[in-house]
Amino acid sequence: MAVGVVGRTKVNLMQLGCHKLSAPGLRNAVIRSRLAGALQRSGGNLTTYPIDHETEHGRLAYFLKGMLPGFDPGALVDVAKEGRVLAMAVLPSLGQVVGQHTKGDMPLIWKLNRGAGANLNGDSVTVRLYSNVEAAMRAGIDNGAITWGATYYHGSQNAPEMLRQIAEMDEAGAKLGLGGVVWNYPRGSQVKAGDAEVFYQLDGFEAITNAAPASLVLVKEKVSTRPGKTENPVTEWEAGDLEGLGWGKPGAKGVNEDVVRRFLTLDRGAQIQFMVAIQHDRGIGSLMSGGAPQKPDQFLLDVADGLGTADAGTLGFRHLALIAGRSTTAQILRNPSTGLYNLTGAIAHFKALDDAAPRVTIEV
Repeated sequence: MAVGVVGRTKVNLMQLGCHKLSAPGLRNAVIRSRLAGALQRSGGNLTTYPIDHETEHGRLAYFLKGMLPGFDPGALVDVAKEGRVLAMAVLPSLGQVVGQHTKGDMPLIWKLNRGAGANLNGDSVTVRLYSNVEAAMRAGIDNGAITWGATYYHGSQNAPEMLRQIAEMDEAGAKLGLGGVVWNYPRGSQVKAGDAEVFYQLDGFEAITNAAPASLVLVKEKVSTRPGKTENPVTEWEAGDLEGLGWGKPGAKGVNEDVVRRFLTLDRGAQIQFMVAIQHDRGIGSLMSGGAPQKPDQFLLDVADGLGTADAGTLGFRHLALIAGRSTTAQILRNPSTGLYNLTGAIAHFKALDDAAPRVTIEV
């Protein structure tokens, strides 16, 4: 599937944004070496393959969609290898299975909390998957981990607890030479609009970077949605419909109307670029979830908006890669008569993302 966007643009993780900064974690020589080795193996492809969705979204959901037969560790690893991904994101149990299967030769993002469906006092929260964070990370390293991973729900009243978890992981990760990747999901009782709206994500990014100053290397965002409910958010704002979402209203004290109108008129791709430029100016690389390849029009739109184009005079990229997930796993087909797997569709998805994404390097 041709996507015709960034292609072979080259991005150095050590020199992101207008100030040419690197993520705090990449100043750690061991973290930098582990990530550089994984990038060399993937040919500079930063795309990752999370296989934690079965736990996060429930085995029943996989059963109802006919996906359980394809959720085979060997098949998942084969797709990751053929798709030349940077790493597979795993929860500890399946991570142990993958590590045993690959003898630690598949780079892993070792996720140490889980979130979907969990709540505390009626609001979103993540659950620790460890009693001793250093011991949990050492188990990850033994199985091929190159970074720790965490989910964070900004907008939940339980945000302080989740930030404490991330701070624990950051401290242990810096000590053990594991970088960090955080899934930034604005979600919870304090989120009043679509959970991917750009400024909710920026708030979450700020909280994450403050909690993880020593080992963070990447933050994963969702596909951004524009503020408001229609294709004309300026009209909504002028009518006062966005005031409750934090945008204020025309004529209100401290509201720069020109700035607000200018931003609200931007298309989705430009708003994503605005968000990612701020992230890159802090030196933090950005990944983004993409659409399902089974829906070609939306998939192409997500890739084009998420990765951008290499127009002269622009950054040349937005996010550095898109993360695959359930939509890819759903394409792993098993023949019930022979027990053989058809991995063609899943691998094609990764190759489409690889073709579109920039080549990422770590050059000091």
